[in-house]
This record gives sequence, C-alpha cells and structure tokens, in this order.
Amino acid sequence: MSAKIVDSELRMESGVGAEQHAASSQKEQTAFVGIRKFQRFNATVLGAIEVTIGILMTLTAIMYVAIDVDVVITALIYWGIIFVRGTLGMNVMAALSSVGGSVLHFFGGLLFVFPPCGRSCHILRNTEIVMLVLSIMLFIISILLAAFATAALCSSRKNRPMSVEFPCLSFRQPYAGLVLSGLKSVESRWSSVLSGLEDRTLAVHVARRDWEEGGWASLLASQGWDGAPLRALLEDGERFGRGVVAGLVEVGVTWRCPASLPEEDLHELEKAAILIGLQDKYLTRLSNPRWLVEPLPCRGNKDLWTVEIPSHLLPNPSA
Repeated sequence: MSAKIVDSELRMESGVGAEQHAASSQKEQTAFVGIRKFQRFNATVLGAIEVTIGILMTLTAIMYVAIDVDVVITALIYWGIIFVRGTLGMNVMAALSSVGGSVLHFFGGLLFVFPPCGRSCHILRNTEIVMLVLSIMLFIISILLAAFATAALCSSRKNRPMSVEFPCLSFRQPYAGLVLSGLKSVESRWSSVLSGLEDRTLAVHVARRDWEEGGWASLLASQGWDGAPLRALLEDGERFGRGVVAGLVEVGVTWRCPASLPEEDLHELEKAAILIGLQDKYLTRLSNPRWLVEPLPCRGNKDLWTVEIPSHLLPNPSA
C-alpha cells in the first residue's frame, strides 16, 4: 500500500514538474519569437524612417550652406550631420539629440518671424517648422526602438528557465558510474519505485557508500572488463566524486523478474544489471545516460525525491 501511495504522489509531482517545464519552455519560445519579429519588422521600418529623416536634415543643411544662411541663426547644419546620423545605433543618444534639435529648430523658426523679413525668411521659417516636426518624429522613433529592444531582452531573460526539476534516485558505487557509462542498462530494486517514471528522465545521485555485495567484478570480467581497463572504468565513474547528482538517464519499462526463468534469459539480465540474484526483484530498463557538465552537490535519500538542476549544468542535447 505504501509503495502505491509513493508512486501516485510521484506521478502527481512529476506531472506538475513537467507542466512547469513545458510552460517555461513555451514562454521562452514566445520571447524569442517576439525578438525575431522585432528584428524583422519594427527595427527595419523605424530604422528606415530614422535614416530618411537624417537624409532630409542633411540635404536641408546643404541648402542652407548654398544660400549662405548665418549659422548663428540656425545650428541645423551641424546638428543634422554630426549628431543625428551618428546615433543610428545609439537610440538613447538619438532621442536626446532630437530633443536638443527640436529646441534649436523652434527658436530658429521664431527668429525668422520678426521683421525685417522678406519672402526668403518665410521660406526658411517654414523649413525650420518642418525640421522641428521631423526632429520630434525622430525623438519618438528613437524612444520606440530603445523601448522595444529593452522589452524584448528583458522578456527573454525573465522567462528563461534557470533550473529544471527531475526525479532523482541514489545509486551506490560502482553502479552509479556503470549506469552513466552505459554498461548497466537494467536497474534492480525490491520495490517498484521506478514504475511511475516510464519514458521520463531520472537524475542519478552518487551515494557516498559502496555496494557491499560482490559479484559485479566477475560479471564485468565475463564481458572483458578486467585489469587496467576495469580500473580506468571505475576511475571514470568517480570523476565527480560522491554525494553529488552526476548525470541523467532515461527510464524505460519496469517489470517483476519471475522466480523461475530460463537460465539463458536470466544470465542476459544479470549481464545487463551487472548483478546476480534478480529473481522476484523489480527490473527497469535504462537508456541514454549522460553526465552533467558539472556535479551538483546534494544529499541522498532512500527513495525517490525531486532535485532542481541549474540549466547551465545540463548536458548539451546534441552532444
């Protein structure tokens, strides 16, 4: 009865963890989609408008030089060329320069209102008004570009999952290392502790104590692991030390080994489990073992528990 309760609680916790992980992944994908849309559309359109305004300001400045307008009256010549076009990649600076340009154009337009002023002054006044409008537009566009980029970046960072939850089980050595090396593909337990984890990922915790029973060395020797190769194999299994979560493995089907089994079939299972005496035990297939990038120090537990592994410690899926 207690095993069934543990299994049902584990399924519930596993389901919640999977839903949270899926939700985090969905949010992260949504954030990245938003960034791509921003890069393909908003930045292109607004940037094109910003460049167009800068070109208009530059052409107007050239016209002012051609008709010999006193630069004391208007600073457009230097403003449009030096400041505005030099801040394409710095939208905050562009916004500040646009504010300053708007002030200059405003007062420049006022200077052309007072007499004596002929027809040419009215034309220059109208030009200053147009430049004032363009400067205000440039200010708005610069603020939008900076705000969109900041929002996209913050959204991506906020929704990126910092850690992932996994069910975890402790293994004594040398079996923890043998599981992660791929030699041990069948795990045996006296209870069906792994039956609720089929098709899920299990975190492998390396216990501090050794497996007390013998038999594993002779089974490994029958597979060609003895002498120097065996020592190298065992040393590799200790690469992260003990008392740590060292890797991940995929959980397969769980079944109970019958008390009476053909000797040949039993021998194959013992080779896969690297353990003798499997009758009446619960056996679980394990596959796709991989080490973490770095070990995660963690206290062990007799039964299953949940561990949070930081994302930067997870192995590369393509590796």
